[in-house]
Amino acid sequence: MYSFQQWIYFFFFLLGTFTAVLQAQEKPKELPKEIIVAEKEPLLQKTELIRVITKDEINKDIPYLSEVLKRVIGIRINESGGIGQYATALIRGSSNQQIKIYKNGMPISENRFGTVDLSKVSLANAESIEIYKGFVPANLGSSHMGAAINIITNKKEDRDGAEGSTRLTYGSFNSFLFSTNMNEINSKYLINLSLDYTDAKNNYKFHNDRGTPYNNADDSNDLKTNNSFQELNIQNEVTRKYENVQLAVSFSGKSGSQELGGPQNSIIKEAKNLYNELSLTSLFKSNFETHLHWESSLLTSMNNNLLSDPLGEIGFATDRTKNSLYKIVNKNYLHWDVSENFYANFLMEPKSELNNKNDKLNQQDSYWKRNSFLLTFEPGLKLWLEKLEIKSGLSFFYNADNVNKFDQKEISNSNSHFDMQLSGKYISNSNNLFKTSFGKVYRAPSLYELFGDTGVVVGNQQLKNES
Repeated sequence: MYSFQQWIYFFFFLLGTFTAVLQAQEKPKELPKEIIVAEKEPLLQKTELIRVITKDEINKDIPYLSEVLKRVIGIRINESGGIGQYATALIRGSSNQQIKIYKNGMPISENRFGTVDLSKVSLANAESIEIYKGFVPANLGSSHMGAAINIITNKKEDRDGAEGSTRLTYGSFNSFLFSTNMNEINSKYLINLSLDYTDAKNNYKFHNDRGTPYNNADDSNDLKTNNSFQELNIQNEVTRKYENVQLAVSFSGKSGSQELGGPQNSIIKEAKNLYNELSLTSLFKSNFETHLHWESSLLTSMNNNLLSDPLGEIGFATDRTKNSLYKIVNKNYLHWDVSENFYANFLMEPKSELNNKNDKLNQQDSYWKRNSFLLTFEPGLKLWLEKLEIKSGLSFFYNADNVNKFDQKEISNSNSHFDMQLSGKYISNSNNLFKTSFGKVYRAPSLYELFGDTGVVVGNQQLKNES
């Protein structure tokens, strides 16, 4: 009998073959002659310090964000193991909690520690990645003091027809990756469907000193097991185009399992982390004549995480800890070209987050809750045939937090701050570009830092804004 994993591989092989056949049968179309005007590179368009990773660069690595960022100068990736093991980034001194991760301008759901596990951010349908090493533009939203990474999946709309691609990779530690991506683009619709599956055993041999480095008598060479990682990603996006309006709906689903190998000198057999994530995003874009651009988007997401430790190998006792994180983000962005030389950006972003937890003692009434509001005004000025551009920004952020620990009374906390920044660029000639920026920004403590994990870890409610 075939195993479930073998049936998965066989299904993906058939799906990839079907995609290739569809692409081969696509009839060539004659397109009308058009004059193509090259767009400016993002590096020249923006006053912020930005690095863009192209699709060709993304395809050189396993399509997960942690693997691709390893090649970028100025970024350090901290990993706890192989493929699928927890990974975070440090950018120009900014810690992982100071760095925000976005997909098409919408924030990727964070875990209960206020960070994003980069090893589980799939790039199967990514067109490019924007890395802001410092201040970020107003259209990304979210109050933060560090860098930002924005994954772009939107397909270019200057072409017609259907296309598809399939990728199959096998590597060290019995790692297997399958991904397929299909697109249909015409004058009215843009449809994208992508699916990827990753499986990695991650087992390796190691020298086990049994925690006694000065006693060689009890040393042995062991096999580190219980490190496997499996994940299935499905993403779908449909865009309807009108003359001056675009409506888009995107859905993404993720389900995975990550075994927990434990510290170097231990051999864990049963502990693992099971997770799933669902998100739905709707987007409305409108251009009023040529000087006014408005975007309104709504993101709803759900993230479930279950730590299963039936033998009590990594916890204090037999444990099945479940965390459920729910998030709603509404972003409203307006760009106004007041004149040829002056423009202004406005952003309003209310957000609501709720984290429910069933802890070690199987308590049912433990939760975190945060409601926040962000308002940003960002005027800009262009001079000397757009060779010089100066942009300033002022943001107001407010958050109200609530936490309930077991049978205790609800604890409340609130915070607010203003962020200010100024950036500019000067293009002296075709070979020289100068950029500068400075400002004062803050970061509100995460719920985990304030209140702990409503179980073993105790937070600090006296924490103030980080600047």
